[in-house]
Order: sequence, then C-alpha cells, then structure tokens
Amino acid sequence: MNDWNYTIEEANAESEKEEDLSVVIKTRLETATRDFMKNPCSYSTYLLESSQQTTVTKQTLDDLAVLPQQDRKKIMQINQIATTYANKDWIIGKVYEVISTNINTKYKLSYDATDDNESKLQKAKEIIADFNKKINIGRLIKNSIPNCYLNGNYYVYFRMNEKTGMYDVTTYPLEMVEVSDYDINGEPVLLFNVKELKRKLSRTIKKNRKNKALFYDKIDKEVKENYPSEIYKAYKNNDEFAKLDYRWTGVMRINNQNKKYGLTPIFRALYPTLTLEQFDITDNINSKAKAKKIIAQFLDPDLTKDGRDGYTEQAYAHDNFIKAFKKNTVVVTAPSYVKDIKYIEPSVDTTDTNTVKSYVERVLSTLGISFLMSINATGATVATISLAQLMKLVNSISEQLEYILQRVYQNVLLENGIDAMYAPTIKVLDSELLEQSVKNDLAKLLYSTFNCSLETALDIVGVDIKDEAMKRKHENENGYDEIFYAHESQFTKTSDGEGVGRPAGTDLETQGQRDEDKARRSKKVKKDG
Repeated sequence: MNDWNYTIEEANAESEKEEDLSVVIKTRLETATRDFMKNPCSYSTYLLESSQQTTVTKQTLDDLAVLPQQDRKKIMQINQIATTYANKDWIIGKVYEVISTNINTKYKLSYDATDDNESKLQKAKEIIADFNKKINIGRLIKNSIPNCYLNGNYYVYFRMNEKTGMYDVTTYPLEMVEVSDYDINGEPVLLFNVKELKRKLSRTIKKNRKNKALFYDKIDKEVKENYPSEIYKAYKNNDEFAKLDYRWTGVMRINNQNKKYGLTPIFRALYPTLTLEQFDITDNINSKAKAKKIIAQFLDPDLTKDGRDGYTEQAYAHDNFIKAFKKNTVVVTAPSYVKDIKYIEPSVDTTDTNTVKSYVERVLSTLGISFLMSINATGATVATISLAQLMKLVNSISEQLEYILQRVYQNVLLENGIDAMYAPTIKVLDSELLEQSVKNDLAKLLYSTFNCSLETALDIVGVDIKDEAMKRKHENENGYDEIFYAHESQFTKTSDGEGVGRPAGTDLETQGQRDEDKARRSKKVKKDG
C-alpha cells in the first residue's frame, strides 16, 4: 500500500504544477503495476521457414551466383543450401560451430556526454542497463553474429510490450521480410509480409485436456500481443505488407556489395565442397568393391575341344569347391582339369591424399582459415593455422550490431524523456582473446617508451579514458585511497630502529671497509639533519 500512497502523493504534487491529475495518476499507476508484477513476460513467436529438398550441382551454383544480392528468392535458396551443409559437412559445420561457441558476449558501454548534469547521466545509465537486461543482450550477441555469418542477413526488431513494459528482441526470417527500395536517414526500410504471416499462423491450435488453448485461441489476439503495432494495423486492414518502423529495426548484412541482401561466405566454399563430396562418393564405392571377396576357378581350355561344352565338369568342380569352402579350414582337392583357383581384387585406388588436402585447404581459406607454412629450428616444415581473416569478418558483423544498438539506445532514452546525447556507445569485445597479451605489450610500449598519451594506451586494451577519469574522480571524492591503503609490509614501511637490515659481518679482513661505511653513513645523517 505504501507504493500506492506514494503514487497518489506524487500525483498531487504534480497537479500543483498545473498538470492533468488524471493523466499523472494513470501513468504512475501503470508504472507501479508493472514494477509490482513478479514475473512480467513478453511472448515472441518462432516463424518456421519452409524447407525444400534441393539437389546441388555446379550448374545450380552457377545459376545462383548471378546477382543474388538483388534477388530475395535466390538468397533464400542459397541460405537453405548453406544451412544443409552446415549440418552435414565436416568442414563447413565445424567452422560454423567454432564461430558459435567462441563468440564473446562481453561488451563495454562508454558514455561520452560532457554535460555536467550528473543526475541525467545516472538516469540514462539506469535506463540503458535495464533495457540491456530486458532484451538479454548477451543472447542477442550470441545469436546474431553466427546467424548473420550463416545466412548473410539478420533482421531484428526491438519491441516494447505495452501491457507488461518488457522489451523484446524479435528476429524475422528472410521469408517474412524484404528490403524495400527506400532508406530513411540511411537506414533500410523493411517490409513485413502480413499475408505470409496469416498463412503461417493458420495452424492447428494446441489445447489441453479441457479443450483450452495453451497460448492463444485467436490469431487476432496473438498478432496484437506478439507483433509491432504497424503489423497489427496492417493485419486488421487486410494489407499484404506492413512497413516496419525503421527506428526499431536492425539490418545486418555481409557481402551485400551495396545492394539489398547479404550473401553468406559459405556460398563460395560450396564449389570445392562439392568436389570433396564427389571424392567421398567415389571412394565409398571403391571401398565397397574392395570389400567383396571374389574367388575365381579356372578350368583347362581342353575341356571344350572336339565340340564338348564341359558343363558337367564345370558343375562338378564348382560343387566340389563350394562344399570345401563351407568349412572353417578349407581343404579342396580339385579335379585334374581345374587349372587354377585364386582371389581377384579390384585394382581401383582411392583418391590421392594430396588432391583431397588441396581441396580441403581451398574450402578453409574461402571460409577465412589459412595455413602458414614455416621452417622451425630443426629444418622441419611446420603448418600454423591462422584465423585472422575469419575473425576480421566476425568483428565486421559485430560492428554492425554495435551501430544498431547505439541507435536504439538513443530512441530508448528519447522515449523516456532524456536527450539522445546521453546515449552510450557500445563495443562488443574482440573475439581474438589470444592476442590480449600482444595488446598489453603494445600499450606498455606506446606509453612508456614512445611517451604516447594515456588515452592511446588505454584504447589499445579496450579501456575508455573518459569512463576511467570519472571513476577516479569518484574514488578521490569518496576517499577510496585512504580506505584501501596498502597493508604494512617490508615493501611499504620503513624503519629507523636498530637491528634492521642484514647483520654486520665479523670478518677482520673487511673490518676497515665496515668502519668506512659506518663513518660515511654518520656523516650523511648529520648533513641531512
């Protein structure tokens, strides 16, 4: 009840400023209700993409390679093929798995606002922190980057559920959206296919034993609660497409060549992958042929002389050998007209390993993984795996996500009555964790040896100097240095007492040197005094 009383008191205070009392009360009550809810939630819908079996040949790839960035249907077909090979191919699947499992979900927010209004800045930080928590930003980073790599495109919509006050990030498959011919403030405008949405939602509604729907019993209610208002409006108007609000949409693309749609790098790797697949098929057939045991029994050619067919002798020799071969230990005494009995093995060989290795390296290099050959101290050739190009591509995708989030942060603050200048910039930390030691050494070199600025050195290791300056200022104002003073030890405390230091020696040969040292110290103390 205290929360409700506080709400009324706050509303009365606002009314003294000539504001509409009813509006203030309604707003405060809605906010208090949302905050009071123990488990507010926001539903989102998985829109399944249609799947069709496609036989992939070199001709298929050649046809798809002609301007796919302008053709949405081609991109959809390419993505289906890429997903199939990510599931079944040992190279492509492993590269995708490596990206998915090694994405760094840590990020850093930097507030560059120079305004002295600390209260507004603090409020902005609280709003952004709450927003990141509600959208589960770590999961967004984890899902968006590998999926953009796999499909070449990734579309997100940041939606606030007006009923619960929860923010939600929804991803839409390419089957449901298309990039329009227009940009607004440099941002591509997406069109949502409402007609396709109706078709997908017209499915059997799952019900419990009491014949009640587990989620929604009406499509109208599902669209209203799970989709942006512009989609619901188009749904009610029976429109075919809805224009999504560009302020809350995010478009991530790679290899789009300044055109509408991105193209997955897996597409170029499909050519050598098809050849490797053919090698596997051929080697499998040859292996099966080699596994078969063929035993040939050759009879004397003289059996067919003088017009004889020799069938009787053939049948007897065959029956005699088969009876003997049934035993574990085979002893066969062939008739005199049996010339020879021997195994026959296919003479086919498997594909040369060097040829297979060459195509494997082509696939890997296309996907951004290369092998650097070098000679070690013993003269042996050593192959070093380099992921530099792959990581550059991953980082270029994360930079697009950073830009989208920074733009959304500005809109979130504006929705809460705070100037967009207080919006932070976000940096998804580099996935190349193994290079951190190199960055540390470089920062020391620039700062200590080349006398570069502290800002340059901190930027190398990913630390924002403005944030650090604000933190140090806060620490100084609160006396943290005095609170966290160093514990006393032989390194932090000096002593003028006797008995400190190493005991004096007793060797008579060095007595003269000890006397000189003692006199020198006494003279220095008197001079300093």
